[in-house]
Parts: sequence; structure tokens; C-alpha cells
Amino acid sequence: MNTHSHINGLHQPPPVHAHDHPSLVAYFFVDNQGIVKDFDDQTAQILNIPEQAFNGLNLVEFAGDDAFAASLKSALAGAAVYHRGQISIVGKQPKKNFAVYLRPIFLENKALAGVAGFVHYARPGVVSPFEMGQQVEYFNLIAKNSSDLISLHSFEGKLLFLSPSFEKLTGIPYERFANENWQWLIHPDDRQLVLSTIEAMKHDPSTKVLEYRYIMPDNQTGWVESTFQVIDSHNLPQSIAAISRDITARKTIEKALQVSESKYHNLMLSLPTGVALTDLNGKIFEANEAFFNIIDEPSHDINKLPTITEFDEKYNSDIGNYFNKCLETGKLVEGQQVYTDKTGKRKNILFSMVPLTDESGRIFSILGNLSDHTNLVAAEEESRKQADFMNMVINTLQEPFFVKDENHTWVMLNDANIAMIGYPREFLIGKSDYDIFPKEQADIFWEMDNQVLQNGANINEEQITWSTGEVRTVITSKYLYTDRQSGKKFIVGSIHEISNLKRIQETLRESEQKYHDLFQNANDLIFTTDLRGNFTDANQRVLDVLGIPLRKLLRSSVFEYVNNVGRERFRQILEQMVAHKSISALEVETRAADGSTVILEVHGRLMFIDNKPYGIQGIARDISEKTRYNQQLNLYNEELRELNKSKDKMFSIIAHDLKDPFNSLLGFSEILLDDFDRLDRSEMRDYVKIIHSTAKHSLNLLENLLTWSRLLTGRLPFAPVKLCLATEVETAMTIVSSLAYRKRIALNNIVPQDLMIRADQNMLLSILHNFIMNAIKFTNPGGRVIVDARAEENTGDKIPMMLITVNDNGIGMDAAGLDKLFKINAIYSTAGTQNEKGTGLGLLLTREMIEKHGGSVHVLSEPAVGTTFSFTLPAG
Repeated sequence: MNTHSHINGLHQPPPVHAHDHPSLVAYFFVDNQGIVKDFDDQTAQILNIPEQAFNGLNLVEFAGDDAFAASLKSALAGAAVYHRGQISIVGKQPKKNFAVYLRPIFLENKALAGVAGFVHYARPGVVSPFEMGQQVEYFNLIAKNSSDLISLHSFEGKLLFLSPSFEKLTGIPYERFANENWQWLIHPDDRQLVLSTIEAMKHDPSTKVLEYRYIMPDNQTGWVESTFQVIDSHNLPQSIAAISRDITARKTIEKALQVSESKYHNLMLSLPTGVALTDLNGKIFEANEAFFNIIDEPSHDINKLPTITEFDEKYNSDIGNYFNKCLETGKLVEGQQVYTDKTGKRKNILFSMVPLTDESGRIFSILGNLSDHTNLVAAEEESRKQADFMNMVINTLQEPFFVKDENHTWVMLNDANIAMIGYPREFLIGKSDYDIFPKEQADIFWEMDNQVLQNGANINEEQITWSTGEVRTVITSKYLYTDRQSGKKFIVGSIHEISNLKRIQETLRESEQKYHDLFQNANDLIFTTDLRGNFTDANQRVLDVLGIPLRKLLRSSVFEYVNNVGRERFRQILEQMVAHKSISALEVETRAADGSTVILEVHGRLMFIDNKPYGIQGIARDISEKTRYNQQLNLYNEELRELNKSKDKMFSIIAHDLKDPFNSLLGFSEILLDDFDRLDRSEMRDYVKIIHSTAKHSLNLLENLLTWSRLLTGRLPFAPVKLCLATEVETAMTIVSSLAYRKRIALNNIVPQDLMIRADQNMLLSILHNFIMNAIKFTNPGGRVIVDARAEENTGDKIPMMLITVNDNGIGMDAAGLDKLFKINAIYSTAGTQNEKGTGLGLLLTREMIEKHGGSVHVLSEPAVGTTFSFTLPAG
């Protein structure tokens, strides 16, 4: 078995061998018979046994030490045991300074499952964590009491465990974090770093230590250091354990230390005293310009400088002895040396050497200070100039600056501080806050000074009465300075007025409140998302439309609510926004709380931090009513166009089909008038027959046109009722029976008596009359017409329909004739088998009536074979 790491609450050291300094805790598990079932490689190393030999071994029987075997037996009997003796296997060299915590593991039925063993390195001076809690399991003890944050994550980034110290570390309630995505806590700029590290540990399970930022509850940025370790057990899936520690204070100190070191380095370079750093062999690797001037050597190539030993030999000096003494004693050494430089000038040098040590106390460098005693007066003058320069710099500062001694009295004040207090410098030196400010203020200042003397620093927001009588808000920063020579302590402070900043902050707060009120009370839907489409905020209007609380919305994305924008379309929109910073209006469909579809007109723009896009702000307006209105308007326009088209076609038909009959009427009536006296009775009868037939045909055409017009304009009554189809077919056949009789055509009604339909009775009779009359017209004498019907197969949600057929064995039609049927712009009418006339409008009228019922009409025909008209109507 090879377990990479364990959750132990401590910083994991580099990999070591078991005989050296092993990890804090190793692990093994035996069943209720003492047989090894699970372990990590650290345990196998400690027991000096190959992993394959250790697996399945009866640890009780093969324990190399009686005390160890006795402890195992006690644990198998149900007692928790802390074994402090040696541990070993028979025939293997035992290891010392190890201790084992043996914990019985019970099933739900209180039966013993086995014993878990935790091997702890117990060298002198290292306190075992088990000794702290005796019967408390190590991991739970650490999780509950450690100030560090312990968490467990899946490789997909899912939070599996979080220790209670989370709330203490971050100030965020544990319940809020546990119910939300843990990644929101990490600073956006560092989030990918953490996720990439977790992802990389799938392939590289070595321990990773990361420093990254997180967002505090007050939106300030904090720093945390996390140690990520892979948890890989035979019985557990792989996961990542993280031990995190807040290092915000350390980062602040490091930054201050960098500033301090920079100040020190700059100070060292500008000091009139020679300063040099040497390694342990006396080789100088850094020095300031004053040092080079004192020893009269060029500064451009420090590598050519002689070592201290070479310097002694060259100038017959004795500095090397002092150097060796400093190394041997590890203490400050001081001395004075007289030598003649290479120009022949005799110099008297005063020097000191200070050992520099690391955290372990080991000396790693020697700091040397040199001053030319010969030019002491010049050096003192230079020092005075430097002091004057420092005073000038301090007095040039626009912010008040001061220094107090241990008695809280002023020893230095710059001009800005003098102007603030309003008293002369000579009066203030040696005075305390009680001599100037009201007692209430002075008490506060005195307490803040005490904190500096005790803790080394204090930064506090205070109210100070200015010399003008105004009470101003300031930030006072105070630090403790201890003089190395005298050991005296001083309070060094600076005052930064923030009254204007406070006013700006208040104005900003009011502005943010106005924005918040506008945001929440806007009629438009306002929301923000990240660059992946996940919601980050929304106003009340969004929540009302979607019908969900904000906490649920913030755990979802736009793809869950928008119907017509997928991830690919969102990616394209995002690319457009990156290119143009915003997008034009976009229509999207979303589901409202009541299940209806809401159409929104969305305007979006990118949001930036430090010129980097981090999210999207969207403003949406509900245009559902507008869209529905436009759709209805388009429908009305389409209906109007159809009505106008029908009207134009109707006028075209009237103009075409009524013109010829009336011409015929006028023509034959004119002949009768002109030749009335010359015509015999037989000729007059023929002309009258023609006039009668033409008038009858025109009347039939006019009636059809009027019926069709009333149907199209909605003025023809339409009242569907339940009817027996066979009865209605029989009625229609009775009406036309005389015509069929004259042509000796058989009319056959084979419609089943139980078939019921739902139709307007007048329209149904008109439909049947037209189809049967049409069949009689185009059937030769001696032929037959058959009317049949059957229920169509039900097709799911559609209304059940009845299929009705009118079949004849007449003259039929070819494809060209079929193509002309039911076309109003190309009315097709031919003479019947006995030269019967027709208007061509009957079939159009019939189709309109069928479609009025929700049905459809079809025709099949073959020349010299016959024709079948089929149409559907709703079943009753």
C-alpha cells in the first residue's frame, strides 16, 4: 500500500525515512483477529518489513515484543491503548522512540470490527497529540481545536469536510459557506491557481504549498497559506486534504519588513560611516561608498578587494584577530587600527564587528563598521549635516510627525504637528497630551501610547481637536523605537487626517444606497453574471418574474432559465462583448413563475476590474405584450390581405362569369324584340329556352357567390351539432334524385347507420349536394354514384375525424384537370356528359365549408374510370 499523505493538522516536512525523522503519524488497521487489512508505507518502514509481507500478517502472533503484543490484545478486547514501548515484528530489527495509539473500531451492532493503529514519533521534547485527548481521536481533536483550517476536497473541487475553525479564521458563518460554492471565497485572480493545483495533483500527488488571497466579509483582501496533500487509501476514494492558515498578518509584516530592509539598505549606502558585509572567510561582498573612501580603494569592482587576512598583510594591520574573535565569541568586538594607506597617508580607523545570525543562531556573515578617526571633525560635521537634512525632511512632511519618550512627553515634533496643536515647539517639548488636550482625549492618547510600549506598534482612528477648534478624524500610526546605545524607548508617530476621506466614504455610502434602492425598485430586470453565465446578483424584479429566492438564483446560471441561448450562443455573445464592450438588444425567452413564457429585450455590458473583464451586467425589459401585440397585428394584416385577395378574386369571377350570361340574355332578347313579328312559335320557344337556361345559370352562379362571400366575411351562420351522417346523405340524395333518374344513374348510400359527425347541418347538405351533383354531372347515363364513410384512426391529441367519400364511375379527369381544381384564380368548369353547365365556384365553396369545420378535401381521378372526392369532418 502507498498512502501519499495524512490529514494531521501540521505542516508536512519533506519526505524522510522511518529510521530518521518520520511523518508525525503512520497508520495501520487489523481485523478482530489481529490480521493486517490496511496500512500505509510509513508503517511498513517503521516495522522494517516489505509491504507485500506485511499485508495479511497476524500482528498479534508475530509481534516482536511482548509488551506490544499485550497492548494489541488489550485493544482487541475493546480498550483504547497508548503503547509507548518499542514496536517490531519477529525477526526484524526493532525501532525505538515510537509510540502507538490503538483505537478499537466498533460496528453499529457494537461488534468489534478491528483496531486502528496510529504510530507516532515520540522522541524527547515532542508531545504526542494523543496525550492531549487520551480517548479523543487525533483528527477530530485537531479539527475542533486547531486554529488552522482543515478541509477535504474532491478532485472536482467539491467540498467534502470543513473544520469548525473556518468561522474563526474568516469571520464568515459556517452554515453560509457550507451551503455555497467554496470557490467564491478565493480572490478571483487566484481562483484558477488553486483549482489548477488541485487538478495537477491527480498526476503529481506530491505535497503542494500555496499562498493565495481570499475575500474577507468586509470585502478586504486577506492572505492564506494552504498545504494540499493527496489522501489515497485502499478503502477511500482519492481526495485532497488542505490545511490552511491565515497569513494576512505575516504578509503585512513581510511587506513592512521589505520596506524596512529597503530603508536599511538605502540608509547603509548613504551613511558617512563605512559599512561592509563579509563572509566567514573575511571576503567582502557588500560595502557602501564611505567604506571604499576610508580604505582608499575603488568601488567599481568589489571582487578585487583583498580579504581581511590579505589586508593585514598588505598594510601591516591587525584587523584579522578581531575578525576571528568575533567569529569565536559570536559577540560584538570593537577596536582601533592605525595604518598607512597606499598614498602614504596615515589613518586612524575606529571599527566594530557584529556577527549576523540566522534563526538557528548560526553566524552567516559579519557586519563591519569603520570610521576615519583622523577626520573626526569632518565626520562630525557631516553627521550634523545629515541630522539637519533629516530635520528638513521631517519638517517638509505635510502630515504631523512626532517622537515621544517613555514618559509620554514630546521630544520631537515637525512643523505640521506644531501647526496642528497650535503651540510653539519650545513650549511643547517635554510636555504630554494632558498639558494640551482635554482629559477625555488625553486619556485615550495615553492608553494608545501604552499599547505601543507594550506591543511595539499601534494604529488607531482618533478624534483630535485642531488648533482652529475643529474636531478632525485622523489615523495615528505609532511604532516603538529602542535606541541601541542607551536602550531608551521612544514612540515614533505620524498622523494622517482622514476627515475628507470620511466625508467621501459617507457620500459613497449614500450613493451606493441610492444605487441599491434604484437597483431593487427598478421596473426593469437587472442582473449580473460571471463570464461563465453564473448569476452573481439580481434585483427583486428578476426574482418576481422567475419566482425563486435570490440564494437559489445565485446557485444557478442563465442556461437554466433562458430557452433560446445555449452555451455556444453565450460564448458568441461574450466574444462580441469583449470586442465591443457591450451588445445591442437581444430577445430571449424565459420561463416565468407561473409556467408562461416571458419574452425579454436584454441589453448587456462587460464589468471590469483593473481593465480586466470579470462579469456581465444585464438590463432586461419585458416585451411579451408588445411581441404578442405585433404577432396579433401581423395576423390581422395577413387576414386582411387574404380578405382583400378574396374580394379581388370574387370581383374577378363576377366580372368574368356574369358578363357572358348577361351578354347572351341581352343578345337573344334583342333578337326577339327586333324579329318578333317574323319569328314562328317554334323559333320563339327556342330563344326563350335559351334565355331561361342562361338566367337560371346566372342565378345559380350569383347564389354561390353570395354564399361564398358570406362565408369568407363570417356572416354565414355556423352552428355545428351532432348529426347522423347516413341520414344527412339520404336527404342530399333525395334532393338530386330527379336528376339522377333522368340520366338513369344509381345513387348508393352505404354509410353505416351508427356513424355520427359534428357539423353545421345547412353547410353539410350543401357540401354533399355539390359533390353528388358534380358526380351525376360527369357520369354517363346508366352509371352509379356511391357515398361511403369511416372513422379515421385516432392520432393522439388531434380531434377524431370522419372520412367521407363520394365515388363515381364517370368520365374522370387527367392530371392537368386535377391541378386546376379548387383554385380561385383559375376557376375550372367543363360541361357534363349531357352538356350540363357549371360555374366552377361550387367546389371552391365546398372546400371553404369543409375547412370551416377543421377538415380537408382530396380528389383522385382517372380518365374513363371515374373520380373519388374524399373529405374529413369532426366525428360526433
